[in-house]
Amino acid sequence: MMKIAVDWSPGEARIAALLDGVLVDFSLWRPGKPDGFGDIHCVRIIRPVPIMKGAFGRILSGEDVFVTGIFPEGASVTARVTRAAQGGKGARLQPLQSDAICDAPTCLQQGPSPLEEMAARYPEARILIDTPSLAARLSSDLRPRLERVACAFDEDIKDQCSALTHEDIALPDNMSAHVTPSAALCAIDLDDADTAAASARSQFDRNVAIFPTLAREIRLRNINGVILIDPAGVPTRKRAALIPFLQDAFRDDPLKPHDFGATPSGLLELTRPRRRPPLHELLSSPHGIGLAALRQVVRTLSGMPTHHKLCLKASFAIIDALQKDVAALEDVSRILGYELPLMAIPDYPPAHWSFS
Repeated sequence: MMKIAVDWSPGEARIAALLDGVLVDFSLWRPGKPDGFGDIHCVRIIRPVPIMKGAFGRILSGEDVFVTGIFPEGASVTARVTRAAQGGKGARLQPLQSDAICDAPTCLQQGPSPLEEMAARYPEARILIDTPSLAARLSSDLRPRLERVACAFDEDIKDQCSALTHEDIALPDNMSAHVTPSAALCAIDLDDADTAAASARSQFDRNVAIFPTLAREIRLRNINGVILIDPAGVPTRKRAALIPFLQDAFRDDPLKPHDFGATPSGLLELTRPRRRPPLHELLSSPHGIGLAALRQVVRTLSGMPTHHKLCLKASFAIIDALQKDVAALEDVSRILGYELPLMAIPDYPPAHWSFS
């Protein structure tokens, strides 16, 4: 049976789609600072770049974006976000045919939230929530599918979701993968603890056997862009023969990866379209670290007397990100009964925080 479980914490929902208890899809939703995927904007063109077959423009938030197509400076263009800002680059937008006339940058329509996207992907799934206030944030279309439960994430679901934060992935049959993301690409190194005892033929088959699990793990983490996979124990000259099996492993991926091939050095290459930011980027950003800090503050205070108050201290980057997420801070204030003090500490490293 398919179900969608939503675990809510201040400013963030962890969304897990499960089939008979096994995690098959995962996403994060941050209502106070959405990624903007699918939004429709009226964009003011500020710098045409014909050599890139596009132009840089500005949207209502003041962020610079890239719009595909040739447009003159100063033009207003209606366009949809097809790739959210990620990897140090701004959002990419595709022009739309529209009658909208704007004198200034405007957000004409917001795209679907990750939860709405997940619900559309699994239309028969129940949506389990354990926070009543979450229902108010959802579209009316989803409310008939909601089911209130005492706890949306049991320990097993928590463990499955927690595993997504690790760079090392346990694969079947004593194999593993190490994930190394970067702004340009993601490298995945496969390792087989039984390589020494395996023949070349059996090693080929062992790689093929774990491809479906590897594809699932890539999808759960939303690893995107160029992905290079280093197979375990297969001679370089034979690695190209793995490509059809790798393609088959991704056949059910909604993002439809493409450009499968093998490099001269024997790395398996594919491209998974960039749409929403990958999980590792969401978690390691100042905003993601700040939300994790808020979650810990709430957990800590749940076991303390009501008169005990805390102050969150963090780097400038984390404090700045939290101050821009008004919805998350309002969630904390509602839970604690007071406004949580935030203090930027100049000596703190970018990812460091504490509370006292």
